[in-house]
Amino acid sequence: MEYRNSCRKFADSLDINVYENTFFITEREGNIVELENQSFERFPVETSDPIVHVGEG
Repeated sequence: MEYRNSCRKFADSLDINVYENTFFITEREGNIVELENQSFERFPVETSDPIVHVGEG
């Protein structure tokens, strides 16, 4: 699927960090996702304290 000449909005207030052609997204569960060339890799973040899941509503 080709997306070079189009874009689609799928979320409001979403911060995505971009380095060259690679996108980095943080997930609520405590992962960092690296998106590059239509594939992704998920990296768990190691913290000294557990990740706390708190609702936003």
